[in-house]
Amino acid sequence: MESKIAVNIFFLTCLLFCLNNSALPAFEIAITIDDLPVSGELPVGQSRLEIANTILATLKKHHVEGVYGFVIGKEVTNNPDGSKILQTWIKDGNQLGNHTYSHLDLSQVTSTQYVDDIKRNDMILTSYSTNQNHKYFRYPFLSEGNTAEKRETVRRFLLNNNYQIAPVTLDFSDYEWNQVYAKCLFKKNENGINWLRKSYIEHALAALENSRRMSKHLYGRDIKYILLLHLGAFDAVMMDELLTSYEKHGAKFISLSRALSDPFYKISPDIVSSIGCNYLIQFSLGTCWKSLQHLNLLEKSHC
Repeated sequence: MESKIAVNIFFLTCLLFCLNNSALPAFEIAITIDDLPVSGELPVGQSRLEIANTILATLKKHHVEGVYGFVIGKEVTNNPDGSKILQTWIKDGNQLGNHTYSHLDLSQVTSTQYVDDIKRNDMILTSYSTNQNHKYFRYPFLSEGNTAEKRETVRRFLLNNNYQIAPVTLDFSDYEWNQVYAKCLFKKNENGINWLRKSYIEHALAALENSRRMSKHLYGRDIKYILLLHLGAFDAVMMDELLTSYEKHGAKFISLSRALSDPFYKISPDIVSSIGCNYLIQFSLGTCWKSLQHLNLLEKSHC
């Protein structure tokens, strides 16, 4: 009897182990990087090119290819590493997209000024791309304009010029960590940096859970998510841990074009707002606000 009980306990333990460690339901994410060639404060002793190379190496490690980096044209000419970063980005098999020349907020300028800025950036992108792969557009601040006229004018221009909009359906304001990291690094505050590392992953996973919950609530399934990240110093530090964490939760990384093949992205939320936000929030709420959860990092990190 005791041997049978022992055998039953053994098999029950094995069953529980298998259930707890069975593969999580897979879902797909396209990684996109904003604000090439620079983003956030540059820590003392580092270079923008080093940051870009670290991120590129991590993408390779996770077999993520053809990642779109959305370019701010004026930063290419204003930064000594700007041109080299774009060349390296393309050489590694990744792509460039349009993020306007001046990183304009459509809510703060006219539609004519905005379209002219897109055109100016297009000329820079054309000089780096020999094909039309750069015909993807990401709205700075995710803002599509505070009037219907602005929104429709810009969308019509993009459509007529063969641009495809690259919306965002997964983000956690990763850029908020970069300036604080530079400050902690300068002060050699290891406790502060450790706090930043922990909070970065916590917020990334919370954002993933929220996007998946909204997607399943609205559509009964996981859409193909489009993740927004930036080319910042702390992003370079955290990229490997971030992608590993997402993989452990079932993520499979795909191209932007594959993500945009999801029927979800054929629907327009038609939201007019002075505040930009990701598509899932637009669809679920009709309006949005920036999460206070991501703000005041300086105070929380004690740097």
